[in-house]
Amino acid sequence: MHGDLHIHQYSGSNNLDDIQYIHAIEVTDLATGEIVSGDVLIHVGGFFTSLEDWEAHRTDGGNTPTPDPSGGDPVPPSPGVEPNCDYDQVLAQIDQLSILKNWADSGTYDQCCNLNEVHPASCITDDFLIWMFEQQAPTCPDLRSWMVYNLSSRDFNFVEMGEDVDNNRPWMTMDVQMAMRGRWHECFPNFD
Repeated sequence: MHGDLHIHQYSGSNNLDDIQYIHAIEVTDLATGEIVSGDVLIHVGGFFTSLEDWEAHRTDGGNTPTPDPSGGDPVPPSPGVEPNCDYDQVLAQIDQLSILKNWADSGTYDQCCNLNEVHPASCITDDFLIWMFEQQAPTCPDLRSWMVYNLSSRDFNFVEMGEDVDNNRPWMTMDVQMAMRGRWHECFPNFD
């Protein structure tokens, strides 16, 4: 978010637990970079005041520490990485083009991509996809093939594809889209 941010508390206190709304009056359109004036009121049920508090209230199972083989304190897993998902190994094993196709088509990976019990489909998360793009994967020819597949199979141009993603593909989060765009610009720096 870019611009002014107002936090509304109606109880008169400075306690984060009492925050009821966030009021944003400007946002940046990530597709164009344009700052758009607006008046968005976002209702919230409160904020966590510490990382420990957030971890204690997670509903996704969280990241449970891995026991240290030497008998010391448990070693916490890397943030966002499932304990059995070694990203380097997953990347070496998967069919990257199939991962991209499934990301665009459905956001599910159960029946594709050379995944197995050692590296299950649950390893393919937004964090993994962002990491994959940051590792300069997929190859530029695969990235181009994937984009051709997306556009030709739907009879879209780039603008129509962007609108379709915005309106019909909520699993294609902005963070992953931005990582993919970064990789696209690495491969095709003169593409407009």
